[in-house]
Amino acid sequence: MIMQERQYPLRAILAKISLMRLPLNHYKRPPIEEMFHREDAGYWGEKALDYYLSFLPNDKYYIFQHLRLTFEKWTFQIDFLLLTKNFALIIEAKNYKGNLHFESKFNQVIQTQNDKEKSYDDPLSQAQRQKILLSKWLKKYTSIELPIQYLVVMSNPNALLKTDPDNTEVLKRVCKPFKLLDKIKEIEATHQTEIMTEKELRKTSRLLVKNHVPEQFNILKYFKIAPEEILTGVRCESCGKLPMEYNKRKWYCPSCHTYSKTAHIESVNDYFLLTKDTITNSEFRDFLHLQTKDIAQKLLLKMNLPSTGNTKARVYHKKELT
Repeated sequence: MIMQERQYPLRAILAKISLMRLPLNHYKRPPIEEMFHREDAGYWGEKALDYYLSFLPNDKYYIFQHLRLTFEKWTFQIDFLLLTKNFALIIEAKNYKGNLHFESKFNQVIQTQNDKEKSYDDPLSQAQRQKILLSKWLKKYTSIELPIQYLVVMSNPNALLKTDPDNTEVLKRVCKPFKLLDKIKEIEATHQTEIMTEKELRKTSRLLVKNHVPEQFNILKYFKIAPEEILTGVRCESCGKLPMEYNKRKWYCPSCHTYSKTAHIESVNDYFLLTKDTITNSEFRDFLHLQTKDIAQKLLLKMNLPSTGNTKARVYHKKELT
């Protein structure tokens, strides 16, 4: 039973919007593009495991996708958490390509692809840290000492996995997707004792969902990009070009010659995601390239955004835009 479903990564969304609103020659485009591809690949790598986990019995396994919890000063994210009455299982998914060598001396994964080598932190160490923090979290909020196991699944089917013969931890805990169910059965066989009742399992599941902390991320601050470097204007819904022109209650795209009455909504969402959670009439006009206060006011009112303040100093607040 899926208790929490993953969302498309915020960092991928922000990276994509940033790339559409940065000049083509901007020097920060390459690292932003790298972030987008990494986050997008990670998302699809995790989704590749959904098929195999769908074979688990719904009444026995409670599944949490992209669970983010806070314990004291630490926030930790778990790709998959499987919760049962007998044990909990953390699954860390990695969508790396090429030849992957799990090197134990320095706790790293060395990727070889196109005759180039790249080093990644050992995902087993990452999963082990998650286990420690989850154990502390459960003990603090539920007083339940549940056995916690962890696995690392290399979700790319074409990746070639290698390790030293004596690296038993990798051989035990790292697998490809098609072996995941077998690994789970092995863990089941060593945890036959029920630690929680059905009622406790449901209560703990609700508590985990309630304490999930959605990620907050300021991409401009992270890449040290000034808000003034972002290209303003309404993005065309058809071709993505900037800016559209407002005339006779419609937006017109000079690039692909399409019209829209609602194109500004997505661009206001860009503003909220990239800059701040509030916008004034003046900021609305500047960002969308509108000439008059009255037109801006009409468009703002139609969007039904929450607002505070009186007419002259009114501030509009972010909400989920549709």
